[in-house]
Amino acid sequence: MKNILDEKSKGFEQLPTSRKYRCSYVSGENVKGKKILDIDCGFGWFELYALDQGVSKITGLEPT
Repeated sequence: MKNILDEKSKGFEQLPTSRKYRCSYVSGENVKGKKILDIDCGFGWFELYALDQGVSKITGLEPT
């Protein structure tokens, strides 16, 4: 298992502050206050982004 904080993100732009990412395909206002299930979440970049955007609950699954 890899530590996502040591990996470069794909599809996310890292902003100058630590642990801040801008997702190019989902607006933060679309996830705020929502419950999200992310299937095939990979390293969890979207989960970090969604948490920073105010998602109420998020679950990421990575099938093996």
